[in-house]
Amino acid sequence: MRLGKKALLGAAAISLSILAPLGPASAAGPYDGAWTVTLSPTRGECTSSFWIGIRVINGRLYPGGSGDGFRLSGAVSNKGAVRASVTNGSETAHASGRLSRATGRGNWVAPSRPCYGVWTAVRG
Repeated sequence: MRLGKKALLGAAAISLSILAPLGPASAAGPYDGAWTVTLSPTRGECTSSFWIGIRVINGRLYPGGSGDGFRLSGAVSNKGAVRASVTNGSETAHASGRLSRATGRGNWVAPSRPCYGVWTAVRG
């Protein structure tokens, strides 16, 4: 099964996309909260930019919406380094980058497509 454009790019981001059940809350991390991520392809088979909602909870990444049928895993370090992977069926995309207190940016790749691009993020 091929990743849809939204699912593929959402993963890269940084996708960063179904809130998993969470246990008791611990201290909030500096990047916790809602983020809007814009994904833009720069080369490869993907051609459309779009945005998705992401949530950071205790430094872990979760989809901010319905999930669109894909799984997201990833984290933000205390210094803002982002690493994420999204999987849909047998395909996976990877994203990396950095968040500041209010914005972020990075790169994503979906090797099986192939697609490559950049992501930007804004808190809120």
